[in-house]
Amino acid sequence: PFARYYDDHVKISPRYSLLGGKIRLTVGLDADLQKSDFVYYGHRGDKDTWLFPYADIVFGAVDRAFIPFVRIDGGLSDGSYAALSRINPYVERGLVAPDRAEYNLRGGVMGSTSTAFHYTLYAGVSHWENNAFLTTVYYMPYGNGLSTFGVLLDDCMVFTVGGNIEARPAPSVELNAAVQWHSYEAKNLSDASGLPALEASLAVRFRVGERLSFKVGGELTGPRKFLETEGILGLPTVLNADVQEGYLDYWTNKVSTVVNVTLDAEYRLNDKMMVYLSGRNLAGCKLYPYNHYRGYGVNALAGIKLVF
Repeated sequence: PFARYYDDHVKISPRYSLLGGKIRLTVGLDADLQKSDFVYYGHRGDKDTWLFPYADIVFGAVDRAFIPFVRIDGGLSDGSYAALSRINPYVERGLVAPDRAEYNLRGGVMGSTSTAFHYTLYAGVSHWENNAFLTTVYYMPYGNGLSTFGVLLDDCMVFTVGGNIEARPAPSVELNAAVQWHSYEAKNLSDASGLPALEASLAVRFRVGERLSFKVGGELTGPRKFLETEGILGLPTVLNADVQEGYLDYWTNKVSTVVNVTLDAEYRLNDKMMVYLSGRNLAGCKLYPYNHYRGYGVNALAGIKLVF
């Protein structure tokens, strides 16, 4: 589908660090010199220089239970077919999108009340430039009979609030919990295709003696709206959202909140061998990792691990 493709980068990342009595400061700049070249049905790569500010500021305190921090960073995300297919294996064959430029600002507090409890609370904002929103494409005139995933390009502001805790309430018990809420404001598109506003996870690990351990947990994914559009068979679907209106219509398909309940158990037979059991989706939810592609129902995997 493309005659040639390469995406070369030269990165320069100077840093300056200052360690004071009540502050730990690192500032710098990430320069990414990019030269990409590909021909894909008329789309071409280009040569760019990207600059991303960097700062990591931690305000130390006598009380380790409350430590404010501020972080600024950014970078490019790969838009190659290999990268897109890792996100969604059903993406259109050979699809290539521009790299996404991401600028992030996050601030919050973290702390530990003891060696058995640590927490982080944070809020942040990100700007995505040329984000590739994976979109279901129905090829005409085949309608619903033939579809794949293409890309709608759009800029997007992302606001995030979240937190996580790590705790050890007992010597043989470990607990990890996290929650994130996102608000997406795309420049032109009505929805951020396939991205949930709410994500949460909980996992508890138990150890019984020196040989047996098991972990139970769950991952909650809030409602998602997947964008869908029409395409022409034989032409790639890499479209800029700012030219969508009046050129090609799109609509949405909503997927409800789901919970993936998991179980992992291991029993160590000796220093080099253990048996394990892994269960997924134990609540039997209708999981849709990709639009219209339903995941497995209740499933389990058992086996033997060897350590060499």
